[in-house]
Amino acid sequence: MITLFKSFLFVYLLLATALSQAQECMERTWKGTLGRASITMEFGTLNLDNAPAGRYHYGLNLQDLLLVREDAVAGRWKEIDLDGNVSGYLTLSCAGDSLTGTWQSPDGVRKLPVNVKVNTKQAYSTARLDALKPAVVERKTIGASSYELLRVKQVPSITGVRLIGTTPEIAKINKKLFDDFWSSVNEDIGCRELGFATRGQQHGYGGFLAQSVVTWNGKFVVIRKDEAHSCGGVHPSGGTTGFTYDLFTAQAEDVSAWLKEGYRNEIARDSELGILILKHYGATRGPLGGCREIVKLSGAAPWPTGAGMAFLTWATYADSACIKDVVVPYKQIAPFLSPEGKIRTQSFLVK
Repeated sequence: MITLFKSFLFVYLLLATALSQAQECMERTWKGTLGRASITMEFGTLNLDNAPAGRYHYGLNLQDLLLVREDAVAGRWKEIDLDGNVSGYLTLSCAGDSLTGTWQSPDGVRKLPVNVKVNTKQAYSTARLDALKPAVVERKTIGASSYELLRVKQVPSITGVRLIGTTPEIAKINKKLFDDFWSSVNEDIGCRELGFATRGQQHGYGGFLAQSVVTWNGKFVVIRKDEAHSCGGVHPSGGTTGFTYDLFTAQAEDVSAWLKEGYRNEIARDSELGILILKHYGATRGPLGGCREIVKLSGAAPWPTGAGMAFLTWATYADSACIKDVVVPYKQIAPFLSPEGKIRTQSFLVK
C-alpha cells in the first residue's frame, strides 16, 4: 500500500512539474497566425489568485479574446469574447520559442491551426496602439495660442492635448503629452480586460484621464491632468496634477522651487501661507464634517494659473470629497515666493 501511494505521489509530482514548466514556457508574448489570420497572444496569471490566463487579438484589433485554462484537458483553453460568450477552444503545446496547436469552434465543426513564435521585439499592445489614429474632438484657443483635444473612439474616457505650433520645443512637449495619453489608453484597455476576466461583464473597472491647458504665455504652458483609475485595488486611485513646461527648453519646471524653502513640502495649517490657502479654500464640507478642519496642504507640486498659484489639498479616501485645488492670487502669494519664483511668475501677471 505504501509503495502504491509513493507511486501515485511520484506521478502527481511529475504531472505538477510538467504543468508548471508548460505554464512558465507560455508566460510570454507571441506573434503568428491562427489559420491565415495574424494574431498576437499573451499569457500570464491573474493578479487575484495567480490563475493562469491569456488573451489574444487579431491583427491590430483593440478587442481581445480572453483565454481561461481548462484543467480537465491538458493544454486546452476556453476562448471568451467580451460579451461573455464561449467563442472557441484552443489546444496548445509550448516548446522553446514555439507555441502550436488547434483552434476549434464551440460546436467542434471548424478547426484551424495555431502557429506562433515568441515576440521579443514588441510588447503585447505596441503594434495596435502605434496603428491607432486619435481623432481631434475639439479645437480651443487660449490667448493667442491654440490646441486640440484628442480621443480614441474605442476608449472615450481618455482625452489628450496637442499644442499647435511649429517650434522644436512644442514638438517635444507634444511628444511627452502624447506618450502619457497613449499610456493611459493602453492601461485602460488592460484594466477593463482584467475586470472582465476576474469579475465578469459588470466589473466596473476602467480609467479616466483628461489633459487640459490651464494657461499659455510667451514663456510657459501649463497642462492640467485629472485622472482616476479603478483596477482591482481597495479604493479607486487618481488625482489632479499640474505640469509647467518651459517653452524655450521643453523641460518641466519644478514649481515647488518657486516657493520659499519652508513651503516646498507639507505646508503647516497654522503657518502664514497655510492660513492664506485655507482662507481661499472656502467652506466646503465633506461626508465626515468640515473640510477646512481636516484637509492637509502641500507645496510639493503647485502650478501657476492665469489668476494665481494653484495648490492641491489632500485628505484620506473617506474625505476625498474635500480634495480640491485652491488658487491664491499672485499679489498675495508674492511674500512666499523664492527669488526664482518672483522672476518666473512675472510672465503670468496680467499686464
